[in-house]
Amino acid sequence: MFEAKATKELEAKFEVKNSDEHEANEQTEKFPQELPMEHSCRLPRYFVRSCYPEYYDLILNKLEEFQIVTVTVTPGIGKSVFYGYFFERCKSGKTIIAASFSIYSVLKKVVVFRDGIQITEAGPLSYNFIEEQREAALQRKETLLILYDGPPQFEPDYPSKMVCFISPNEDWLKMMYKKEEACELYMPVWKLGELLDAAKCLHLGDEVLQKIATRFFVYGGVARNCLSTCESYVSEMIKWLEYDINNIDSLNELQRLLDGTLGRHMIHRICHYQPTIGNANFSGVRIASKFVARYVLEKLPARQKEERNILIQHFQGIPNDAAVCRGLFEMKVYVKLVHGVQFETQCISEKSGSDSKNVVFNCKKTSNGFVFFDEKDLSPRTLGTGPYHMRNQQRIY
Repeated sequence: MFEAKATKELEAKFEVKNSDEHEANEQTEKFPQELPMEHSCRLPRYFVRSCYPEYYDLILNKLEEFQIVTVTVTPGIGKSVFYGYFFERCKSGKTIIAASFSIYSVLKKVVVFRDGIQITEAGPLSYNFIEEQREAALQRKETLLILYDGPPQFEPDYPSKMVCFISPNEDWLKMMYKKEEACELYMPVWKLGELLDAAKCLHLGDEVLQKIATRFFVYGGVARNCLSTCESYVSEMIKWLEYDINNIDSLNELQRLLDGTLGRHMIHRICHYQPTIGNANFSGVRIASKFVARYVLEKLPARQKEERNILIQHFQGIPNDAAVCRGLFEMKVYVKLVHGVQFETQCISEKSGSDSKNVVFNCKKTSNGFVFFDEKDLSPRTLGTGPYHMRNQQRIY
């Protein structure tokens, strides 16, 4: 009933047929505005990520085995957009009951489609309407699929197939964890190259395009922040990010946050979900970005060397894109330098010869963890005699 189709065959239906159209259109599609959504889609078109066809097939395969499939993501990477992508490809030959829910699991709107055509709809709190439409479709022996955007309070009665697209919601995920007929899929955050391609294809402008690498350094692969055209929103988000980091006052708290044992909602601005490659199962969380890693190092008090090494191990998951690939190496060097070290350097140039002099540098051991500086404040004397200083990365906007 829901068997997966070959990705190439599926995508062929949605290829741009006019060869004179701009190449960017081949990577964008029109969003189905008739779909009820948790958060409205402001852009008329959206960027099709390379992982979308793979996840579409994964969901169809899971529906053969399970009654309920929950697709969850790090907030801000476009779960509602993928909900629209999924709807467009699965609507043919089915009755679809699509509903949107608020972040507090309150029903906002319900729309019923038959073979992709809207049949009827209902407004907020129309729970009885969903059940009536579900029973009517089953009595007509139609292929029924229920799509939810946002976290519902409860699942539809058996037998019904449902796909739920949500940002992480502990209540819903805990409820589904106890059910043998339910499974979860986790989607990855964006890569830097994807963000750059999306900005070009969606014509977001040169100003946004030029800022994406810097935003990626700060937020990681969160498209909502990296692709925003509203500068005041981006500035507000960095304030919230700094607020979250400032409230992590110990390495132990950070470890429990990353292990998922902190006993409170995971701070998704600091940590991102990391799905298992190939099957989209949950494999843990990772520090969101190089900026977060550096800021956490600065804010945490001085720790023993062993504890810092544990912290660095958590940073192994930082995306390995060009903008941040040096981050892990830099942090390992910082840890060694702040414990005091002597190293010898030699001038390397075309004029270097046997008479070239080596220079020995002595980095004093720091007494209070990492030492940070602003370029204008560090004197030549400190450079020659003091402990190793790291450039202050907090304020990059």
